[in-house]
Amino acid sequence: MADPLLSMYQFTDAGRITTVQGIPFRGHRHLGLPLAGAADQLSLALANWLVGNAAEKTAYEITLASAKISASNAAFIAVAGAADYVLIDGVRQPAGRSFILQSDQTLEIAAPRHGCRSYLVTCGGIPCSRMLGASSTYAPLHPHGSAYVADGYLAQGFTSNTLKKNWKERELPAEYALTFGDHFLLRYVAGPEHSWLESDAQRVLQAKEWTVSQRGSRMGQRLEGTQLEMRDDRQMDSSAVFPGTIQCPPSGTPFLLGCDAQTTGGYPRIAQIIRADRHLIGQLRPGAKVKLQRIEPAEARRLYRSKIALLRELQPDIRLD
Repeated sequence: MADPLLSMYQFTDAGRITTVQGIPFRGHRHLGLPLAGAADQLSLALANWLVGNAAEKTAYEITLASAKISASNAAFIAVAGAADYVLIDGVRQPAGRSFILQSDQTLEIAAPRHGCRSYLVTCGGIPCSRMLGASSTYAPLHPHGSAYVADGYLAQGFTSNTLKKNWKERELPAEYALTFGDHFLLRYVAGPEHSWLESDAQRVLQAKEWTVSQRGSRMGQRLEGTQLEMRDDRQMDSSAVFPGTIQCPPSGTPFLLGCDAQTTGGYPRIAQIIRADRHLIGQLRPGAKVKLQRIEPAEARRLYRSKIALLRELQPDIRLD
């Protein structure tokens, strides 16, 4: 008989790119180590709320494709993010809610029609070791996936009866539910080298609807549509960059940095996506349309304070880096 204090499920189809993500690598940029962690911190936090976890408990980040797991014992789980629905033994259920997966049942997480990443969580999180205080996968540190590869993990759980007694199934309140389409609005403040752009290029940066390149990753994505002209061909020293920095390389095609991006770069930093919108970068799929809107730093701070205050009414320990 299986140990009733362990609930095991195994991926029978791990999808295209599925990794374990949780606490990011904060405080190590001086070592050249990026933030990493969940590409969409907000979706991770909301998924964890559904099962009563802390905001950054480890979860499976499933990118673009569907995935399937099979349960050996009961598990209290939830799916949030880009997936619209899940299938339990072939029966369709909406995502954005938690439920008990019974022993021998199969869960299939649908490939997202819009957006890019979904998060599968279980009560108690996914057991895994930490590195530098983080519980997330960063590919250069784990070139072969190491212990973070999503395949056959033991997930802490209980028997079905215990789950029903101690945990209540939840659904995301309407005001917190995220829906994704094919068009995204990302607000930004001017970057340190914004003034290096030609005046017309500064206007085009906002006026143009950009298309996310077919070649992208957690490190970043090209925004295609036109080439931005610089005032001259001046060079800059390699300087600090962050998730959400938009660089302009010599080709003139803007490049938007993601959560796994390097810590320094030598291309002009023409814009910085504001903190309140940065989690949306993790949901940009190839072909998505992006509109950029410039705001002032004071407005960016106000938007962040307002958003984080609302989110902490639901999940008090949430962080948006």
